[in-house]
Amino acid sequence: MLIDFHHHYLPPFLIEAFEEAGRRASLARFPEWSRDGSLALLDLIGAEMAMMSAPTPGVHLGDNGAAADLARRCNDFTAGLSVETAGRLSAFATLSLPDIDAACKEAELALNMGFLGVGVLASYGDIFLGDPLLDPLMSILDERGAMMFVHPVGHLSSSALAQPAPLWMIEYPIDTTRAALNMILAGTQDRFPNIRIILAHAGGCLPFLSVRLREMSVIDSRFAHLTPERIDRHIAGFYYDLAQASGAATFAALGVVAQPNHLLFGSDFPYCGRQAIQNMADNVSYLAGGFGRLRTNGSKLLKSASEGRAGGNVKVRGEIIA
Repeated sequence: MLIDFHHHYLPPFLIEAFEEAGRRASLARFPEWSRDGSLALLDLIGAEMAMMSAPTPGVHLGDNGAAADLARRCNDFTAGLSVETAGRLSAFATLSLPDIDAACKEAELALNMGFLGVGVLASYGDIFLGDPLLDPLMSILDERGAMMFVHPVGHLSSSALAQPAPLWMIEYPIDTTRAALNMILAGTQDRFPNIRIILAHAGGCLPFLSVRLREMSVIDSRFAHLTPERIDRHIAGFYYDLAQASGAATFAALGVVAQPNHLLFGSDFPYCGRQAIQNMADNVSYLAGGFGRLRTNGSKLLKSASEGRAGGNVKVRGEIIA
């Protein structure tokens, strides 16, 4: 089963909330999205299923109460889509981080509803994944063996830069890289080993910077405990979606640092249009095992997340994955 692990939903109520809060689109404008458009995209690339997530900037737009309400509305909306499409359009639960109390409450509710994981941003202002503030949420996800899909955002420090390139080109992958490194430094994977952490866009710059990180223990005594072998283990522990990163150069780097069964297909629909996604799909030919590997990897990850969830199995397109 080919699963699109990087696929956004963008209903009118979410765009309205963004615009009311003065949040601009990462592209020239917010892309058009519909349920039928998502299904047509899956048909185009031969995918049986999408794991959808809310797009950047997430649902916390300044007010804790409004953020919690918007997260609940998103999760009710995507739960309905899953029912309507017999599981073909499933989703990661949306949380109102950085409000940790509300996020934990919503995560518990969503996981009890049958969601197999949550979607989070790489950073929330000064708070990056790996921050101790987020440990209560990590404990919940770890206990349930849930997936955690990590998507970048235009960090405030990047927004202040005077450069012609929009943030999504370079700053988004850097945001993911910062979050991944912060989780490594914080020992997130050691302390919460049952969370299946998926990094968007092939982990940003992490595969390339792995060589630099392997040397930190001999360059800086503060990181003497992070030996090359430990860095390798942490980087190999992440899952990597290939949205906007499907190509020979990326696959070469991932081939060195990632586990072969931790590579996942991602389209970044609707922010990437049909031509860009078709190009990504064509470039899968450069990956050893091609779509066959990605199909196997996605199915196994979904199955393992289902088995880790209290209550057991997940129903996908009318079929029980045991």
